Amino acid sequence: MATLIPMPKWGMTMQEGTIGTWLKNEGDQVEAGEDIVEIESDKAIQLVESPASGIVARILVAAGETVPITTPIAVIADEGEDVSEELIASATVAVPDDTPVTPPPQSAPTAAPSPPRKRGGRVPASPAAKRLA
Repeated sequence: MATLIPMPKWGMTMQEGTIGTWLKNEGDQVEAGEDIVEIESDKAIQLVESPASGIVARILVAAGETVPITTPIAVIADEGEDVSEELIASATVAVPDDTPVTPPPQSAPTAAPSPPRKRGGRVPASPAAKRLA
């Protein structure tokens, strides 16, 4: 089964990436976890690993082009597998978001009001506070 490789999202503000250098060409054999392309973001150059083993069936975005995140950039397929334009066009790519999921803040329990103070009682204060008073 063909596997699409999407433009990854590496930060909360990343909206697009530029293809730097393809480390593999169409028709090259790749193993899962093998680096296949360098992606340039506005802050760094990072390597993208192949999500599956197979052959680089199609390179959809040429080196130097900038595309939005989640856009398919390449297709990994089994040897002899047909990768049609319809498959690529109809595919939707879900990119896992690297940002941690935080639960909604829970309201803090409110403390019971303290009883009113009696007048004329001793107020604890440090010696420095007493001198200022």
